[in-house]
Amino acid sequence: VQSITAQIHQYPDDKQLYPRQKNNKATVPISGTFEQNSGYNAVLLKVYRNGKLASQRTALLMYRSGKASFSFKEDIKAELADYRFELYGVKGLSQTLIRSADQVVAGDAYIIQGQSNAVANLRGNPTAENDANSSANAPYRNFVRVYGSGIPSYGFTKAWFIAEGNAWFEKDGHSGQWGLRMASNLAGSQKIPIAIFNGADPGQP
Repeated sequence: VQSITAQIHQYPDDKQLYPRQKNNKATVPISGTFEQNSGYNAVLLKVYRNGKLASQRTALLMYRSGKASFSFKEDIKAELADYRFELYGVKGLSQTLIRSADQVVAGDAYIIQGQSNAVANLRGNPTAENDANSSANAPYRNFVRVYGSGIPSYGFTKAWFIAEGNAWFEKDGHSGQWGLRMASNLAGSQKIPIAIFNGADPGQP
């Protein structure tokens, strides 16, 4: 929320993956409330696909008791494409950016469990052959997403990341080396983004 006159209740995060449904699309809900003293008479949602404007929708703000609510439900296709969302408050011919989100995608999610072999962080010195993040080993890494990390407490970063195959399990974006390789291969063969949730815990029996 960038203004005390607006509250955003639902909105995508940067790099977020939404689960696809049977129609190979995901629904992205966007909603919020404006206060009348904001001066906005409408709200505008622009959606970009790979940097090009794909759609835009406007909702008039009808104030009651000094507040007006709005909501959108935008479908995006599960495909190897990034979507950007921009939400504007509208005053006459003036548009003010309220919130944005980059690299939003739709796809599938996989959970990894186990111990050290599933944590699968980089061991030894990095080389071209064992660098899981390289384009040679994970050509579709940009479409492999991770929420937070594998840290076993609620202290993880509440954000989405491009997968980090080499990282230790407590580091943001941790997917594990083989987890990233698997997800990149799936993204390439199925032509959809993949989210990895690696909950492996090292040193366990």
